[in-house]
Amino acid sequence: MALRPWSYVKAYTFNLFPAQDAVQLRILENGVWSKHVHSEVLVGHSQALKVVELVNSTRGSFSKYPFPRHAFVFFNGRDEPIGSVDVCFECDDLFPWPDFTIGDGIKYGIYDEDGRKGEFWTEFEAALPAYASIFKELGLPL
Repeated sequence: MALRPWSYVKAYTFNLFPAQDAVQLRILENGVWSKHVHSEVLVGHSQALKVVELVNSTRGSFSKYPFPRHAFVFFNGRDEPIGSVDVCFECDDLFPWPDFTIGDGIKYGIYDEDGRKGEFWTEFEAALPAYASIFKELGLPL
């Protein structure tokens, strides 16, 4: 996630209903915000730095059946979204945007192409409770 300089971060809850087909899964996809945003909270600077640290430690992941209900969105000084991480506590998955990539556009993830635990598994297991803690500190439900 080559995140350009950010000015502030907001936390969101969204999709607070049972998983459904034909619902936008991420808080922000191709410049379009989810129609199902429930809450929005400004994240303190130290908490935002922790989110950046967590995203960088895990480098994202992939899932066959995600339905995230939480997200952090990074904004530049012009109030434009420049990055995000959607969190699914049900399926234990993280979805950063922009994607982490290595040479030849191959995506990083906690699973390898065969679905086995990959290089960032230990960091990932530590990150989910840390994300949950930040959402709780902000008064947002899990």
